[in-house]
Amino acid sequence: MEARALFLSAATLLFILFARARSAEVYIVYLGAVRNSSHDLLETHHNLLATVFDDVDAARESVLYSYSRFNAFAAKLEPHQATALEKMPGVVSVFESQVSYVQTTRSWEFLGLEDEQGNVPQNSLWSSTNYGQDIIVGVIDTGIWPESPSFDDSVFTPKPARWKGTCVGVPCNKKLIGAQYFLKGNEAQRGPIKPPEQRSPRDVAGHGTHVASTAAGMPVSGANKNGQASGVAKGGAPLARLAIYKVIWNEVVVDADLLAAIDAALTDGVDVINLSLGKKISTAPYFAYLQDALSIGGFHAVQAGVPVIVAGGNEGPAGYTVVNIAPWVLTVAASTVDRYISSYVVLGDNQVFSGVSWSRSSLPANRSYPLVYAADISAVSNITAATLCLPGTLNPAKAQGQIVLCRSGQNDGDDKGETVRRAGGAGMIMENPKNLRSEAKPSLPATHVGSKAAEAIYDYIQRTQSPVVSLTLGRTQLGYKPAPVMGSFSSRGPNTITPDILKPDVTAPGVQILAAWTGLKGSQFEFESGTSMASPHVTGVAALLRSLYPRNARNAWSVAAIMSAIMTTATIQDNEKSIIKDYNFRTATPFQFGNGHIVPNAAADPGLVYGAGAQDYAEFLCTTGYSSSTIQQVLGVAASCTTAIRRGCDLNRPSVAISNLRGQISVWRSVTFVGRSPATFQIYISEPPGVGVRANPSQLSFTSYGETAWFQLSFTVRQPSSDYSFGWFVWSDGIRQVRSSIAVQGISTASVAVE
Repeated sequence: MEARALFLSAATLLFILFARARSAEVYIVYLGAVRNSSHDLLETHHNLLATVFDDVDAARESVLYSYSRFNAFAAKLEPHQATALEKMPGVVSVFESQVSYVQTTRSWEFLGLEDEQGNVPQNSLWSSTNYGQDIIVGVIDTGIWPESPSFDDSVFTPKPARWKGTCVGVPCNKKLIGAQYFLKGNEAQRGPIKPPEQRSPRDVAGHGTHVASTAAGMPVSGANKNGQASGVAKGGAPLARLAIYKVIWNEVVVDADLLAAIDAALTDGVDVINLSLGKKISTAPYFAYLQDALSIGGFHAVQAGVPVIVAGGNEGPAGYTVVNIAPWVLTVAASTVDRYISSYVVLGDNQVFSGVSWSRSSLPANRSYPLVYAADISAVSNITAATLCLPGTLNPAKAQGQIVLCRSGQNDGDDKGETVRRAGGAGMIMENPKNLRSEAKPSLPATHVGSKAAEAIYDYIQRTQSPVVSLTLGRTQLGYKPAPVMGSFSSRGPNTITPDILKPDVTAPGVQILAAWTGLKGSQFEFESGTSMASPHVTGVAALLRSLYPRNARNAWSVAAIMSAIMTTATIQDNEKSIIKDYNFRTATPFQFGNGHIVPNAAADPGLVYGAGAQDYAEFLCTTGYSSSTIQQVLGVAASCTTAIRRGCDLNRPSVAISNLRGQISVWRSVTFVGRSPATFQIYISEPPGVGVRANPSQLSFTSYGETAWFQLSFTVRQPSSDYSFGWFVWSDGIRQVRSSIAVQGISTASVAVE
């Protein structure tokens, strides 16, 4: 009781202090006037503040910093004072200084596994699973950098007795319990591997190390890149073990090697597999399910009770680009977290513009560089191409040592930065109209600014004889809204093989993720973007769920149940309580985010799960044209294609997609109750525009764990359209929300019914 009383007293005191602190906030104020001496600058700041304070002394006391590098200062102000200052002549901008905390990649806090202070709430999956202790995560990728602190084993007991794997060519430990490599197929098809690759599981590219640490890395204090996003880096299942299978060599993986790695992983005894790789949809024709190693290997993993989490591809924003679309794997899209790294553009006339930088390097502090507009140093007759900094369009003799202003359009920020770097430029300012949600990570110092700022910078260049500029990194900013936002690169549906299977399945953080890196490139941690980064976030969550519902236990969950729990508890809302946006801040659709953005803690208790097994998936393959004998030969599962389901939409998945709907169709779904007490669920439907949806029954009651119930969904075209329309349905018992996305292409109101 005394300890509790002390805690309450401390909490009360903190509340009081916080309430007092909130009476005034810290603001940054930038001025446009040319400064003289530092004394004159400070006096200018004091005099300006005196206009919004009752007396000069109060104004002086409010100043926290008077920056000598910029014509700016920081001060504690009431909101109305900040508003008044912003309207005064000579004031360029006034903005609130955001609060920063010690962070991981920001992902796990953003996903709710820990709070703003890094504490783990009681309802966190980390609490209920002891951080995924002893679950074995298999990562099939570019290898591993075992010396990374993310793979420290000091708190681990000996490796699990059930582990049957081995370690070859690199030092393993009690955290990193297995490492193998597979390259026979690659060398057979492409010849001997070439440097800098090494014939071992060692990661020279960084990709595999980044993925492994995101899924299951140990906590590492002080992780950062160029001083940004500093904090404690950790993976989704920090106490899980790691088994590494290297199959990617010089950015290429051969199916033969991939299938060998999946085979080895299942033999070794992994519990979850991450595959952040996939074929490019542009290399048509796209391989069908039983001509694809990932699809085949994934099917066998399902039979073994091992979830396979895969990247959805980086060929967005075009439609029909999502890859790894077999219904038995969990396909992940990529979206943002609520963090960005601020950067400031300071012109020679003391104009200051706030932007964003994810560059791999930064310029020296307190140094100005000559500034030039890309079109003014064109090496080609096509001035528009030079304006966009397309490859080979800049004159090296004129770009050398300059900071180049590039316009947005056509190619991405990385390509523009590489164009400037190859021409000898010192840095880049890039116009970015996407509200500064930059995904680029250029190879030279660069700052992304909005279109208005780009216009002002252009105007300064045109009216100034010798324009100069400095690019200065600010600090990590948190709480950005809206978030998540879909990455522009993230591949989109519809499914190219079976449009009646909705893909991707979910979205997860995959834009500018900080995680461990290869030791060959000079940094322990690196920012990376891609669905490759999103996939291991879900893998970490799947590992936690496998820990909570282990194989061979009384409460064991199937692979489909784990997939269902992650999918149906996902949210389609961002942190502004609006539907998730795409990179252009338009409302996104299930073809971009699937069932939504993952919510790990909710996945532990979904209430209902959709079940399917190897037999169901084998019969599904009948709908894609495979014969019973082919399915039997490839997968070892007998499928009666004469009695199997007729369309992909009949497969018992936690989402519904229907293509080329004429008139009406009905689909069936079954759900299994996984709650702890009797419950009644009511269905709520948001109909896709132009399509009517009816459920029968509209209420499901359960009295015991494991009980299964069926329901029918009938879809009727009301307004035909060649485009898809989207909606959702949710089963709710008043506590849990079991939500499923709907995508329907209603092309005709013809009176056709399929029951």
